[in-house]
Amino acid sequence: MANQFSFMLVGAGGMGSLHAQGLQSLGCELICVVDKDVAKAESLAMKLDAKRWSQDYSSEVRKDDIDFVVVATWPDSHAPLAIEALQAGKDVLCEKPIAHTLESARKMIGATRESDAQLFVGHCLRYDDVWKTIVADLHSGAIGKPMILRMTGNQMTFGSVWRAQQNLIKASSPLIDCGVHYVDLMRWIVQAEATEVFAMGARISEEIPEDRYNYGLLQVKFADGSIGHYEAGWGPMMTKNAWYVKDFSGPKGSYSVYYDLQPDLPDNPPKHLRYTLRLQQIPTHNPEWKSVKITEKVIEKDPAKNDLLKGEHLFFLESLQAGRDLSQQLIEAYKALEIVYAADESIRTEQIIHLDTKGL
Repeated sequence: MANQFSFMLVGAGGMGSLHAQGLQSLGCELICVVDKDVAKAESLAMKLDAKRWSQDYSSEVRKDDIDFVVVATWPDSHAPLAIEALQAGKDVLCEKPIAHTLESARKMIGATRESDAQLFVGHCLRYDDVWKTIVADLHSGAIGKPMILRMTGNQMTFGSVWRAQQNLIKASSPLIDCGVHYVDLMRWIVQAEATEVFAMGARISEEIPEDRYNYGLLQVKFADGSIGHYEAGWGPMMTKNAWYVKDFSGPKGSYSVYYDLQPDLPDNPPKHLRYTLRLQQIPTHNPEWKSVKITEKVIEKDPAKNDLLKGEHLFFLESLQAGRDLSQQLIEAYKALEIVYAADESIRTEQIIHLDTKGL
């Protein structure tokens, strides 16, 4: 970056560490790490060579040596932390989902409109090279209008990863935490508002609370008639076969994304990422198999290079540098949250949830 920014990290967990290291690799200076657990804050601050650490967020967020704040805490604390930073005139990069309720998300949007500072929500897949390629291919008309969008994210997890997911399930679910990424991609692909959501959930582990679920399936209908399908599950009982399915169908063909996993071991987090993007185009009338045209692209990424969040970080920093208005990105984050919370409501009520397509 042409100009160096300084930042404060709130939340000394795994995502906080990834954000901090990614931003440091782009030339940003980590000034302070804040966490309710001061020992965790100190440990991460020492590891990443931050100037200081603290438990006192309200004091730190007002200091002049901080340009922006990274909020990487549990979703139920996103709103108060982000709003306080905005009121202090600090730009905010907030981990997804934007908030733990729609009301809290609306308050965050309202605080942004009343501030000279900006709020950006980390929907990293929108800025990832792989997904930018996929969406560009789908928008090219190669399969016609994408009408069927089928995605899965069933993570076979063990040990510390499964234990962390069990804790997250107490306040969220796989459909909310992971699904918010993929319904956001659906909206980006079809360029239409969601109108109806129906979902089902299942508790398939005695290690989680009785009123929670670790597997969910949602279906969403969009105003243009397209249909999205997303399923997500967490835990050692999930299958690798249903881990990563990303399929899209239109009148002119189909588009599939294949993700290579280690053959014998669970791969979360992955050590290497290799995507094969397969386009299958069919003739307009009475197609025969021999007339099908198949093309493939391969994209490889190395998580060790801290590039999983690089696109998101570059977009945010370039936006700050250029004074780019981020209000539309904020609306997109809210709309994605609206869909996954409608899915959660549908699971609880066993009803189809109808969404208001009007803007905020």
